Amino acid sequence: MNNKLKIYIFLTVFLAIILFIFLIPTIPDLSEIWLPLLFFIIISAMAEFIPVSLPEGGEITIAFPIDLVVILVYGPALAMLVAISSIIWEVFRKNEIWYVCVNNI
Repeated sequence: MNNKLKIYIFLTVFLAIILFIFLIPTIPDLSEIWLPLLFFIIISAMAEFIPVSLPEGGEITIAFPIDLVVILVYGPALAMLVAISSIIWEVFRKNEIWYVCVNNI
């Protein structure tokens, strides 16, 4: 792997972690919204398995609209939790490389 790519991946993950730490106080009480959170995690994980073919070749998944709904309804911190769970599911289920999954989010 190229050194520039390693630096880019490190900075992206590092800045995302810092952003999440700053957004922790905005997370709603999970005891009140655990059912919608679980619903969005399951839907987001399932959406990773529905690829859409691009006209020039390649494919993308449709998980972003689900993440956008979580951002708009519950805020960015909870959306980060949903996206992280989706990444974990994709890495273990599809045997993808973790930094490829992180870059797709």
